[in-house]
Amino acid sequence: MGPANSTLATRVPIVSACMPSGASSALESFDRAHTGARPGVRFVQQSLRRLRRATLVLWLVAGLLAAPAAQADDGVFSSIGSVGEAVFDVIILRPLGAAATAGGFGVFLITAPLLAPSREVPYGWETFVLGPYEYTVERPLGDF
Repeated sequence: MGPANSTLATRVPIVSACMPSGASSALESFDRAHTGARPGVRFVQQSLRRLRRATLVLWLVAGLLAAPAAQADDGVFSSIGSVGEAVFDVIILRPLGAAATAGGFGVFLITAPLLAPSREVPYGWETFVLGPYEYTVERPLGDF
């Protein structure tokens, strides 16, 4: 039918000139009802999308800039390679480790009844949940 925020009267100027005064608002309400959007909704949605992207970028930049300050006394960032390793760790490995921890917990829930008769539930917990957790949370930044 056309863009959601335009009306029939603005799309076809001849129609608006030939219509009685109340018909324009009727066409606008008909247009809103059949397109599913109100005027300005698309603009608000695009603005919110841009705001979310900008906020995400700012948080990532702030996190990357704060990491060297927090670890500067350890000598972790003494060379360019270690900065690259730390960035790779934060952006790629930590989220994958968090996903592995969540997935390991799901696997633990499935395997716990199978491990219970042999009294190996603590071993399953250490293998499926605690190992990925330690790799994700307790491991120093940039240490593989």
